[in-house]
Amino acid sequence: MKIHTFAANYSGATHYTLKKNATNNSLGRLNHNLMSKEEYLTNQQHFKDQAYLRVQSLSIYNISLNADGSIDVIPKEDADKEINWVPLEMSMKSRVSNHTNADEVAYDIDYIASEFVQYKIRIEQLYTGEEREEAFARLNSIIDQQIETYAEGFSSTMTSFFTTHGVEISESDIKNSVIDMFQQRITAYESFVDANPDFANIKGTEEEWLLQDNIYMGDALRFSFSNEFPEMELESEYGYSIADLMATGMLITNTHSVGIDPFRSKVGRSEEEVGIELGMMAMKFELIKEHFPMSDDFKDTIEQVFTNYINQRNQAESDYIIRQRQDPYVRNKNSYAVDWDETYVHLLIEQIRSSLKSINVGAELNKNIASIYELYKQKVQENSIDGLSRYHDLKQTWNPDVFLEKWNIEQYLNDWNQFIAKLPIENGADNYVINGTNVAIDVKV
Repeated sequence: MKIHTFAANYSGATHYTLKKNATNNSLGRLNHNLMSKEEYLTNQQHFKDQAYLRVQSLSIYNISLNADGSIDVIPKEDADKEINWVPLEMSMKSRVSNHTNADEVAYDIDYIASEFVQYKIRIEQLYTGEEREEAFARLNSIIDQQIETYAEGFSSTMTSFFTTHGVEISESDIKNSVIDMFQQRITAYESFVDANPDFANIKGTEEEWLLQDNIYMGDALRFSFSNEFPEMELESEYGYSIADLMATGMLITNTHSVGIDPFRSKVGRSEEEVGIELGMMAMKFELIKEHFPMSDDFKDTIEQVFTNYINQRNQAESDYIIRQRQDPYVRNKNSYAVDWDETYVHLLIEQIRSSLKSINVGAELNKNIASIYELYKQKVQENSIDGLSRYHDLKQTWNPDVFLEKWNIEQYLNDWNQFIAKLPIENGADNYVINGTNVAIDVKV
């Protein structure tokens, strides 16, 4: 499984200044600190300029407050021989696995492992004896704690997701698999550095000063390593592979983004709305299965999880209608007289999923969404004021903007394009992208 991007050390604010290439793989990258190899090479001078500013910062001074309130600023001796631990500690604190970022598990494992190795290199360059041992102890403490915290977070998130959707798995096996993969990745980076001690190609050059900057050197290490080893294949004796975890993370994050959306998470919507939403999720799941080489057993397991997810979403809509009928405070029972049509929803799901058969998936998906939206509009027009609630709750506004907002179509398309950007698609990724954020739908009723 090829990884086309790597986790960069630069903050989102810095990313906005980068010269972005025009490929699909740049979509949605700014929020995730991921960088393609092309972007890394294009922006080399920018990264060096930033490194220069960092090594010239106030960290090279001793600052002290005197009793009279005055401040002394004294240059440190051998300031270039000190390690600035703050960037490492801050970047570790920001990498905590949960439902919102479970899809970045491979990048996080790679990032944390590589940061350990490049800080280890710097310690070996700067210190000997007791100072070296103290620095190693501090590094091990930071990374060991981070690995433990991250493994606990991911295993808890994955276990909760599977259990919620009717499948029991071992949380300890997931946690141990994640820890095992961290150690495997650290070993791989250590072997790479042993074979390529000048991986950044700056020793003995006028740019050797860049060795002082851990941020620059971390990204240089990940870039050089990914050039030589573009495939990421990690298997744990505890039962999971990195492909299993990445596939699960992608599914968790994408279903979670729907669950926290105020429009898409509520019940009481039409079959057409839910059909489009679940259809797009089914498309994502098909691509997840296609591009992540999971084991057959795990693929069967995650297939059951997804089937249960679809069934539970339909059941929630059906239960809502029944509750409204039985609620003594709901006066217009006719608004909930018709049962939820799960069969119809599955037909709509298949219509959306069929977009994957097209040469231009993005264009076909756009067309299918528009077609189903027309069915919805027709039902709204035919529905009387006392008709079904799921087809008249917004009709009285006669406001196209309200219809578009209710359907949240732009968010669907943005989510889709960001999902495609994270898939390990080697060729033809642009065929999956929907160009432009506004789908061609006439929202006037």
